Amino acid sequence: MNFKFLLALATVGAIANSSAAQNRIVERNATAKPGQLTQIGIFGRVKPDCTSGPVVIRVVDQPDHGKISERSAKLKTDKIARCPPIETSVAVIFYQSSDGFVGRDDVVIEAETDSGQIERYHYKIDVR
Repeated sequence: MNFKFLLALATVGAIANSSAAQNRIVERNATAKPGQLTQIGIFGRVKPDCTSGPVVIRVVDQPDHGKISERSAKLKTDKIARCPPIETSVAVIFYQSSDGFVGRDDVVIEAETDSGQIERYHYKIDVR
């Protein structure tokens, strides 16, 4: 079954067709304050019938100077052209640096489509 893959960063939504997403690497930048929990990404799926699909993500490269956490949530969006405004299940990704760390940290997250294709997201996090 072909699903569309939805990625929203903060309040910005972007759609990538899963058939074009194979082995795609996306670079993202984020800013965080030392020791504070900071949202860096939101991942979700919307099926062709405009219902939620399963979200499959994994952290493949942990940050050297902090930690990543994930929370489930619901997201209302009107950014999917073929769908009316909908509410979909998402995984919200947070970064928190080690206390006192200032500098750049990196994390790599993979998001899997139902057809087994992978999108890889490289987050460059500026902690200041």
